[in-house]
Amino acid sequence: MKSKESNYIRLFKRELCLPCRQKNEILRDLRESFSSAEENGEEAKSVVERLGPPAELAQSIAEQLGIDLAARKRRNRAIIFACLSILSAIFFILYATSYTNRIPEDAIGFAEASTQIALENAFDISPVFFWIGCIFLFLAIVCLCWLFKMSRRRILR
Repeated sequence: MKSKESNYIRLFKRELCLPCRQKNEILRDLRESFSSAEENGEEAKSVVERLGPPAELAQSIAEQLGIDLAARKRRNRAIIFACLSILSAIFFILYATSYTNRIPEDAIGFAEASTQIALENAFDISPVFFWIGCIFLFLAIVCLCWLFKMSRRRILR
């Protein structure tokens, strides 16, 4: 039954949003409770039933420690959204600047200044910036929908 135990611990670990030190201490205690139950002849299945769902156990432990897990998760999701939005904006800005510095279609080459010469067959990286920006924008939109979905669930409770 080690798989039932490890699966429960994995799910519990995912739900528990605490600093690493606290999380490791709690996980150690949880593993010890499974080990002591096994030594006393109790199966992992009954320990899992006694502890309840991993999300509820994580919530109760966080409440005992005075931590609002839901607020932490919302903040983490908002940070992810902000990072994805910033990355998307950066790549679209890179695309715009690299697109404006393109060589004209009918030119063999041209000189922008006395020291900078651009050649026609040079690799144009602007489409790469554009598509990376699109990917980050898509991920930001998915994250935003995820945020709205979670806030809606919280309101409906």
